[in-house]
Amino acid sequence: MKVSISARNCRVAQYVQRMAERQVGRLSKFHVRARSADVIFSEEKRTREVEVVMRIEGGPSVVARGEAHDFRTALDQVVGHLSRKLRRLRDRDRDHQAQKPSALPDAG
Repeated sequence: MKVSISARNCRVAQYVQRMAERQVGRLSKFHVRARSADVIFSEEKRTREVEVVMRIEGGPSVVARGEAHDFRTALDQVVGHLSRKLRRLRDRDRDHQAQKPSALPDAG
């Protein structure tokens, strides 16, 4: 999965960028059609925000945001939110594609 990282009004340390690539890249295991993800770091006054937009082939984009005093904590929040959303989306797809049980004959 392709992961692109950008920063708005801030600088992000290299190790945080590598951590973001690794953690967001691992999220592709929750949905096989995940194709790319954009990780956006931003800073406003005293809070740091991380936003991830993950694009799913043939489906909706999944967006999650995390806000904290440092980027690592915000990234952990985003990964947690995104994993729950992707898991829910995957389960919804599986339920939708599951075959309906065949009708049982009357017992009598």
